[in-house]
Amino acid sequence: MSLITHKKIYYINSHNRTNGTNSHFTTNIVFYPQDKFDRVVLLQATIPKSFYTVRRNLNTFTLTEGLQSSTITIPIGNYSRKSLQDTLQTLLNQSSPNNIIYSINWPNSKQPNTGKYTFTCSNVNNIQPIFTFTDKLFRQLGFNENTSNQFNNYILESTNVINLQSDSVIYIHSDICTNGVDDVLQEIYTSAGNPDFSNIHWENYDVESYSKQLVSGTNTTFTIYLADQDGNEINLNGVNMNLTLMLYKHNDISQLTRGYINYRLEKDNETIIVSKELDYRPLLVSEPEYEFTRLYPQSGTTSTTVANGGNETIFEIPPTKAFNFAKSWFQFQFILPSTAALIGFAYADFTPFFRQIQVYTKGGLNLMDHSNYNLHSKMVTKIKKSIVETMNSYNTAQYTSLQSYTPCYSSNNLPGVNGAAPTFNKRYDNTSPDKAYTEPAYLISGSTAANPVILNVTIPFSELYESILSVDKDIMLNETLQVRFVWDSLSNIGFGATAITNPTGGAAALALPVSNNVNNMEIHLAIEKNIDVVNNLQQKISSSEGFSLMIPYCFYNQTLLTGTNQSVTLRINRQNGMTLERIYHSLFAPSAVYTAIYNNNQASTGLDHFYTNLNNNRLTQYDLYPSQLDDYKILRPILLNSTVQTPNIHYYNWCWVEEFGDGSFDYNPDNVVSGIDLNLGEQKWDFVAFLNPASNLTHQSTIVCKRKLVITGNGLVLI
Repeated sequence: MSLITHKKIYYINSHNRTNGTNSHFTTNIVFYPQDKFDRVVLLQATIPKSFYTVRRNLNTFTLTEGLQSSTITIPIGNYSRKSLQDTLQTLLNQSSPNNIIYSINWPNSKQPNTGKYTFTCSNVNNIQPIFTFTDKLFRQLGFNENTSNQFNNYILESTNVINLQSDSVIYIHSDICTNGVDDVLQEIYTSAGNPDFSNIHWENYDVESYSKQLVSGTNTTFTIYLADQDGNEINLNGVNMNLTLMLYKHNDISQLTRGYINYRLEKDNETIIVSKELDYRPLLVSEPEYEFTRLYPQSGTTSTTVANGGNETIFEIPPTKAFNFAKSWFQFQFILPSTAALIGFAYADFTPFFRQIQVYTKGGLNLMDHSNYNLHSKMVTKIKKSIVETMNSYNTAQYTSLQSYTPCYSSNNLPGVNGAAPTFNKRYDNTSPDKAYTEPAYLISGSTAANPVILNVTIPFSELYESILSVDKDIMLNETLQVRFVWDSLSNIGFGATAITNPTGGAAALALPVSNNVNNMEIHLAIEKNIDVVNNLQQKISSSEGFSLMIPYCFYNQTLLTGTNQSVTLRINRQNGMTLERIYHSLFAPSAVYTAIYNNNQASTGLDHFYTNLNNNRLTQYDLYPSQLDDYKILRPILLNSTVQTPNIHYYNWCWVEEFGDGSFDYNPDNVVSGIDLNLGEQKWDFVAFLNPASNLTHQSTIVCKRKLVITGNGLVLI
């Protein structure tokens, strides 16, 4: 049933404005009180990309040399990396109060490309210059807002990657609407794929979700203007934009229906409830039926060599078939190379094999792009995997030269340390696990030195958590899909030790393979064969609305910090997704070959206490001390029934989870849209840690957002 009872569509060209400019103007539209419109929505927009990289009144910063200062003003216009570099270098040398000579460098073709400028100065007279930024030019030059940045030894490197596409989102404001807290009619995300002076095209695929409340049912004169993410007006420099606007009367049938349902529920409470033993009504249930097909790598070979990592394996999923990722799996044979005097060990409590996993269409639309996937898996697997699933995972022949297993399986053994029987479960650092039998095996190993260990690995896609691969839904696409695995280095997958009873004894790196050590790579894809389900999916895709589903989409952040006080700041906005659901944050401190992937915080050896902020407001009223189990007590509802069965297991695999819904709604979780609505604006999250003693740590964050995948006859759109 349509949610629109009455509508009018208006075509607005800023060239035909009644007042103002092409980017901030007043216009008239005609409608009448009897129309009783209450909603307004933008259907389409074409906005010229005629605004500049460096804009008027946003083009200055301050150069300070000792006690003297000078304002650097960069001419407005569009810049490339090189033209901005040359222009700024000239301005610095012309404006230097002390005639300091400045030079700006960019990594050459033989250096790693960091995307940052390096500023050097000479003829300095012992002066270390300072660049001070307010809310202008900081993104373009790679610095942070409201910061002073001083040269060190006459060198200054940009804090961040320079951003010459800093206007990544355009907000269309209008007093025709209200969004409760602002007057944003629509946000439109730009990209580097739109060249300067071309047009940005936007089309609405979800009228109901993007509609706003109409402010007045009688006023017919409205103002429209463009602004950037910081609220600064955008100047289109005389080029007009075109908007298609719809005003409509919202159908309140859903409200009436809810009222009727509530009425019926109240009436039903007055009737006799029939128990299941006396309820004979037939229930019609539509269930999927799957058959499995093998997919082989696109390259045509099912083998590769994993040594230093970085090599890729790509699988291709053709269109026209309905399939379910979560019912599918990736299997392969992985060989730990024979190494003189060493027994091969591999990490078994997570999936260590992949540096990156991507899922994308041939047209270039990313549905998953997760780097540092091994760290993400170490953080998330035991939290997301239930203890029942862990106990149901397997290793067919532990401590032998040929084993078949799925990652994160219960050890089915007693805890043990050095000197205990070989079959006792041991952690990476030879400390004793906390739980007998049910705690996962941390290491998988052979039993004989100088022999290869052959591992037949099965990775269920359902356990590649927080990704489209783990979504338990039937999907049908009209584009070819590619799944890309980038292998990690052998040193992050396993190591060697001299005795099976002690993984730290004589631990050393394994020898690099002399031939392929990954073989028999296959994806076993679950294909839907229930013809009614397939026909229903095809009908939805061919309809005007298309077929849509919610998918998790992760972004990651990695920061290397040192000292006793360490903090990480993340910024998440509508460009990342529709909602912010949760953030995982962990601290990694690799110290030996047997602790390459290591986030142990037992006895607060690294993290003493911490707190988190959201938009500069603390999320707890007190600091959390792991030594007092403060963080575990807060996470306990999330960890209930997970593989993290005790505080001891939590601290040996330490990860903080910031849940922005309460995480308790588990009915059909793939459909749930919870957390913070990113339409409300950018969210700033801080993790503030205090360490004793000072440590060098890798802070790893996974940001989980929800996005809507819309599949139509014209292709795919990710909202």
